[in-house]
Amino acid sequence: MASRATRMDEALTPYRDLSAEIDDLVVDIRASLVDVSDGSAAGASENVDADLENQAKTLISKFSALDSSDLSTLKEEIETWRDNMEEKLSHTPKYEEVSECADELDNAISEIDSLSAPEISSGCTRDDLVTALEECRDAIDNAVSGFDNVSFPRAF
Repeated sequence: MASRATRMDEALTPYRDLSAEIDDLVVDIRASLVDVSDGSAAGASENVDADLENQAKTLISKFSALDSSDLSTLKEEIETWRDNMEEKLSHTPKYEEVSECADELDNAISEIDSLSAPEISSGCTRDDLVTALEECRDAIDNAVSGFDNVSFPRAF
């Protein structure tokens, strides 16, 4: 079985991938500000073309489908380890290390679970769409960075 750190990294991969996809779409939307067919600049306050809007809605659907259950499983493993230590070892450095890991996972998972998908209305402007997507990407990145503090203890 893979290490807990590897399993956590694998569970966070869909979040990181979605953040990168959002980044790519933002670049595409910004590039659409120049209409390559005639070279004229399109205004940022103009509506986004249907294809870009559909791509954004697809990404938002992916966002809504993200699942933190693998992360919760890791947290439950650490909590079980901690709970099994409580009686005899509650005052040891190992107990503190395991307990701290459980708390860090709990906080980071709470941040992931509190993410909410932005609303994208049909016919929105480029500026509105870019803003919504960037806020979504930033929220994902911030939530994922919460796992940087998680340090899995080694067994005795």
